[in-house]
Amino acid sequence: MRKKLAGLIIAMTAMAAMAACGNSGASQTGAPAAATATPEPVVQESAVETPVPETPAAVSGEIYLILPTETGLSAQEEAVIMGDAKKEGYQVTVKTSEGDTAKQTEAFDAAIAAKAAMIICDNVDNDATTASIQKAREAGIPTILMNRGIESQESAVSQILTDRKPCIARFAEIFADHMGKTGNYAIVHTSSNTDTAACVAAFAEAMKGVESMTAADQIDVDEYNIEAVKESIRQLLANKPEISALVCGNGVQARAASEVAEELEKEMAVFCLDGNDDAISTMILSGKIAAAIVKPSEDIARSAIRDAIAYLKNGATGTNANMYYVGAILTQKETILVVSPTPAEGQTGTPTPIPSATAAPDDSLTEIELDDSDTSGADTSEEDYSEPEVDENGREPGSFEVEIIDESFDEGGEGRPQ
Repeated sequence: MRKKLAGLIIAMTAMAAMAACGNSGASQTGAPAAATATPEPVVQESAVETPVPETPAAVSGEIYLILPTETGLSAQEEAVIMGDAKKEGYQVTVKTSEGDTAKQTEAFDAAIAAKAAMIICDNVDNDATTASIQKAREAGIPTILMNRGIESQESAVSQILTDRKPCIARFAEIFADHMGKTGNYAIVHTSSNTDTAACVAAFAEAMKGVESMTAADQIDVDEYNIEAVKESIRQLLANKPEISALVCGNGVQARAASEVAEELEKEMAVFCLDGNDDAISTMILSGKIAAAIVKPSEDIARSAIRDAIAYLKNGATGTNANMYYVGAILTQKETILVVSPTPAEGQTGTPTPIPSATAAPDDSLTEIELDDSDTSGADTSEEDYSEPEVDENGREPGSFEVEIIDESFDEGGEGRPQ
């Protein structure tokens, strides 16, 4: 893939100003900085120690990997985990849930029956997953969660999660720009999902700054039953035909919206706040869905298998029980990586694995295009923003985002789903 260095725009705003002007889109240009290594995840100290199974660990060297599917973004997770596990002499058995809690429970039961050494799961549901993890733990089998966490802080030995909330402000900008900052839209989501509810609330707040667009409705639908979601959307559009865009809470709902638009031969843009459904990447590249916030699959998988191998060898992961990777925004033309600021030194507390626990950065951006010899992103891990420093222009550093834009795209290229 051709990439070229275009430049950096670094903007810093004082933390007090950010709190007072959360919807500000202004940015200031500072001195350019060189691109560095892939950004580290946001790590927060956990007050809960990594749990140790109450019974002796299983004796096999087999790792069970439970994924939504084996395509798209999940295929990237599988490739990383399979490759790294093989290097360490571990066999990996892959099971898929297809987004179905019952199938995920069956996959956990299969791992327990096989006396697996470890379970790594890209989680579907909070309650069902918590029960399955506890059952595995009682059988002496530890579990590591990827992408979406659970509220229990004592069940999984590690939760390596996608934090979508820092992406919301930028996602709202992309949505408004795509719509020409005009028109009526509706939000389709499942209010009982606290993860999605936090993202919907943040999106609604971000859109308050776009007064020329109207939020015509917000409907509460079934989380995973695509036919039920379709019917709800049909009723919505029958009652409010002026709606020209739908912002959906998850991939199933986005697929339903796209299929209803095609069925009704209606021009309607579809956006997805949580593109964990692996079909979403294909639908975006085909133009059926405009954009989605997706998991940074390779980074999450690399951390998961690293923690799994460390735990199997040493009885502990050696890392925090909770780790957040900020999601990426996928559009038909580009992949945008939004990077959270480094936490202030000494920041502690047990984070809940729900995106609302992470403060959203302000709207200032750094834009980078990388040449072919540099595939790295921006690394903020060695910067300390706990004590503000004033630069030569009198500005104090605050939270910021880094946006990496890849304008050229070859299908299957780096950073993009196959």
